[in-house]
Amino acid sequence: MWPGVALLPGSSRLAMHWADEMDYMARALQLASRALGTCSPNPAVGAVLVRDGQIVGEGATRPPGEAHAEVVALRAAGSLARGSTLYVTLEPCAHYGRTPPCADALVAAGIAEAHIAMRDPSPWVDGHGAAALERAGIRVRRGSHEQAARRLNEAYLCWLERGRPLVTGLYALGLDGQSRSLDDPSLGAAAHAELVRLRATADRTVGAADAILAEDPELTGLAAAGITALHVEAPPPALDGLASRGLLDRVLVFVAPTLGGGRPAPETAGDQAGCLSALQAVTFERLDDTLLVSGYLPEIRPQ
Repeated sequence: MWPGVALLPGSSRLAMHWADEMDYMARALQLASRALGTCSPNPAVGAVLVRDGQIVGEGATRPPGEAHAEVVALRAAGSLARGSTLYVTLEPCAHYGRTPPCADALVAAGIAEAHIAMRDPSPWVDGHGAAALERAGIRVRRGSHEQAARRLNEAYLCWLERGRPLVTGLYALGLDGQSRSLDDPSLGAAAHAELVRLRATADRTVGAADAILAEDPELTGLAAAGITALHVEAPPPALDGLASRGLLDRVLVFVAPTLGGGRPAPETAGDQAGCLSALQAVTFERLDDTLLVSGYLPEIRPQ
């Protein structure tokens, strides 16, 4: 059995739990999560091909200019793709970009059915991929794990809908409310491992945003360069410039089990709780003895 799927608080990481039946879309989401940080500005997509109750091919989006998830899965399946069922986290593309349309490749391979987690709202897809499959006589089912698929690609969706990257502020606090460096040993191994994973999912990580804002006040230049996910590792006072312009989308706070001492973060003067006061959809995750607090600013919330 493959695990079921849920999204862990504040991130696109998947929490896997055992389901009573095989959940092939959960597997596709797991594959898609591995592509985050490597495929922008393309969305992170996972695809699984199933025939006679067995996975015959699977794949995730490759870096720009290389194969999309569906094509990776088709290549792995070979002739076994004919008559198979596709589970894919995002609607297949139906246009010529850096690569040919995935919908055409799926039709040519002879798949029988397609399960699509969510529609691709981009103007170059927007339902055309699913329509192309249906015209070819392929049964299309929609909406399985749609919320998880949207959360996984929230940076891509922000880039499409708002013309800029999804901006995440990350910082650490002690129990005394004082800022800690994200590299402070007091956060512990599990928190540091999560920080490494988060950094890998970002297209760009910076220590402050002042220089970027001076050159690119609306962050549209970053978006034009294909950056869909921007991480800013800085305490609340250093995030004020982003928040005041409506450019800060979510905040991740590592709360260390310490009182006093520790390694302070730079630019710690000011109200440490300012960014947290307006957060919505706040969630918590325990990483050994460190607590990860996650929330979204009102302008953008997970669907």
